[in-house]
Amino acid sequence: MRTHGAAAYLVNILSGSARFARDQRFGFCGKYPNATERDASVIGCMSRARVLHLSSELHTIAAAQQAHVIVRDADKTPELFGADSFHLNTNGHRSVFNEIWRTHRSQPCRPVRAHVSRTVGEAGMGVMCALGDELQPLVRDARGFARVNLAAAGKAPKIGWAAHRPGASLTLCATLPREDRDAKVRM
Repeated sequence: MRTHGAAAYLVNILSGSARFARDQRFGFCGKYPNATERDASVIGCMSRARVLHLSSELHTIAAAQQAHVIVRDADKTPELFGADSFHLNTNGHRSVFNEIWRTHRSQPCRPVRAHVSRTVGEAGMGVMCALGDELQPLVRDARGFARVNLAAAGKAPKIGWAAHRPGASLTLCATLPREDRDAKVRM
């Protein structure tokens, strides 16, 4: 990937302990007598320990793929999360973007070849954040993924994309901002 001038980023968002404590007290996770039975019995029932284990596994995979890892942990930086200790707030999103941008800017540039088109200028990176139905226009291919309403019955819709088979893949395609497109020049 790097030989083609691309970079991969793993943004690893770790929910805070408060979220799991609430789930145990009020959610389906709290209906089991112990954590072992709960974790084995309920799909989607997580614990902070499981999240930390998954985080470690993701870091190993990212290192093997030479991906840059960005971690936001609600227990370490609660000011970057909402009251639910689960979703990043505006400052959290900004901090992730700023870290991606810093890393991107520090990458060595490949030599310019006179016969190849290239983008010039600092007009923008094409970074966006899309939630729920905002993802629909970005979906290029959904193999084994489906648009679903993740909300409980009677609650406001919470639209997402869920995998329903092993090996599923979801390809998203976002266009670059107009400034980037207009900045292209032929050399």
